[in-house]
Amino acid sequence: MRRLSENAASIYARLLEEVGPKARSSLERIRDACDEIELVRGTMNFSRVAAIATERFGGPRNQTIQNNKSLKLYITARVAEYSAVGRGNGGNRETHADQRQERDEYPSDRLDPQVRLCIDLLRGHHARLEAENKQLSALLERETEKQPVSLSTALALGPAEDLSLRISVPHRPTSIPAAMMAALKLIFDGEVTAFQVERKDALTRLVASSPGELRVLLTPADWVTARTWLSTVSDVA
Repeated sequence: MRRLSENAASIYARLLEEVGPKARSSLERIRDACDEIELVRGTMNFSRVAAIATERFGGPRNQTIQNNKSLKLYITARVAEYSAVGRGNGGNRETHADQRQERDEYPSDRLDPQVRLCIDLLRGHHARLEAENKQLSALLERETEKQPVSLSTALALGPAEDLSLRISVPHRPTSIPAAMMAALKLIFDGEVTAFQVERKDALTRLVASSPGELRVLLTPADWVTARTWLSTVSDVA
């Protein structure tokens, strides 16, 4: 269900935390498909988003989207915002002026629609980074709870060269992250024959390619979790 005053970027960030790995992968593909439509100022609807997602990534297909409430919720929000900005129809821009002002604040009400689109995309990227930071903060908090740091010991050691506290965290083996285990199983079971690391902006993910399909093995959040786990176990004697 869409919450009051929630825009597409907020919905995306919320769904990233609520859905599972498979649905998260589909959500990322849907987001990229919507971004591509906005960049070329094309027609955005359920079938068109599904067609681009299927063509570029191998899915999700239209039927899958129709059966998934989370994907439908995000696409509905993207379509509404895209229609509000308008693709050259002055009447539409006037009709949705109040809705746009409630959704986002722009530096000026005389900006070209393409400039507004760029601002919206930047805000979307910012929202995604905020979601990643929230996940990292939650992970750090959980790890700190598992391995409490002695503040008195850190103060007694004095500051480091960069004036930060000298904190020594006792390392201990931890279980392998679920997403990493699932990816390794696919590789060792022979279901995945080729895979590669993709980087976009500050995000990194692991994908596997097969004829007609691109499968995300590790999402950006899974990648960060895997690296954190590796850095932890690599220091264990």
